[in-house]
Amino acid sequence: MAKLKAPIQPYMIFLGPSRAEIIAAYVVIDRVLFKLNSVVECVDICFKIFHSLCVRYPKEANHLWHFFHLWPYKLKHNPALEGQVPLSTQSFIGSLKSIART
Repeated sequence: MAKLKAPIQPYMIFLGPSRAEIIAAYVVIDRVLFKLNSVVECVDICFKIFHSLCVRYPKEANHLWHFFHLWPYKLKHNPALEGQVPLSTQSFIGSLKSIART
């Protein structure tokens, strides 16, 4: 991306001996690392950066960011800005809604 002079989208880095033992969490924008206090804070800040900077979700993680967009944050979907919500994400949210009703 740097060779193409394309902006690098925000992403997260987690460090630790295992997924259950994260000892450091970072959000990265271009080449700047921001150390945060937890995985939850890292996801929250990264999500808000996408929206603050009007940056599209990366296609590799599109399903994940759409999930956060529609479920915990409960934002309205704008297909022109965010693209289409993947069917797998729609199905997963539908399942969560069914569980929440019971």
